[in-house]
Amino acid sequence: MSKNESKRCLERKISKRCPERYHLSVCILSYNVREKLRTGLISVERHLPKCVVTVFDNSSTDGSPDIVRKEFPSTRLIASPNNLWFAAGCNRLVRECSTPFVFLMNADVSLKDNAVPAMVEFMRASERLIGVSPVIYDQGIPRHAAGRAMTPLLTVARDTFFGKPLRWTRWYIKAMMSEHWPGETFFAEKITNGCCLLRREAFLSIGGFAESQLLYWTEEEFGRRAARLGYVQAAFGKATVDHDHGSSTVTLPRSFLRAIVVHDRISYIYRSFGPSQALMVELLMIFRPKIHKALDDLRSYQKWRPKIKAIKAGFSANLEQIGKETHQRHQEKIL
Repeated sequence: MSKNESKRCLERKISKRCPERYHLSVCILSYNVREKLRTGLISVERHLPKCVVTVFDNSSTDGSPDIVRKEFPSTRLIASPNNLWFAAGCNRLVRECSTPFVFLMNADVSLKDNAVPAMVEFMRASERLIGVSPVIYDQGIPRHAAGRAMTPLLTVARDTFFGKPLRWTRWYIKAMMSEHWPGETFFAEKITNGCCLLRREAFLSIGGFAESQLLYWTEEEFGRRAARLGYVQAAFGKATVDHDHGSSTVTLPRSFLRAIVVHDRISYIYRSFGPSQALMVELLMIFRPKIHKALDDLRSYQKWRPKIKAIKAGFSANLEQIGKETHQRHQEKIL
């Protein structure tokens, strides 16, 4: 018996004894969220005790790798000496796994009840499903983890002064506001990549997440590329998780995050819509600070406008009274 045949035979035996462990892996991306990582790993051990868990640490400085080594010895740890950022870290995690399904989650996500196994059963129903996202509870408030992918026109309408008239149109409201309740199941152009179930072979076959985008807009680009190749994504309303959104970026300077947003926006629009669309959006974005300053000045004027009117009215009344008194004195002199 060859080496490959013996390996396949061993995999079949493992699959029969422990199907959950064989078919599903849990991959956690971590960066400077030590306490959140501990909470997330405890929830994984509670709800998915038989799954292989892998943590990829993006060069954290708060001692996150030490917690994994000491408190969770059965968890596989990949400690990167450099920060590979979100997209490259996720791709590395998925490549390291060997199971058909991979549950990818940020370190600040906590599992609830039977969420992940239910998502796996839902994904098995169709080979075209490449990604499934649960309902995310952020500080106790349910919100959609899936929706419509952004386009250059939607970006201009949402983020610039020139698109302000478009925000009152039915097209914009329908595009930005989801028509589904958080508990519904529906197909979507994009799903959140901070907490999702992926079909590993399909994910790797289309190239994974675009590593030219560091942190943002990765789900939009991935969703459009997957749709062009015939795959679909869905939001599964029967699965829920807790997610403390944005906890891993708190330690980064705001100016640095703004620079990353601009970089990732340019990369996404350039890859998905072409250089001309990316240039148009960024040219409109350049004038945004000046326009917003002018709008702030206008709002300040609107705020003080009643007092200015009152001062002007009082001044006019005084002028009118002075005019009447002067006219009266002039008439008395004539008489």
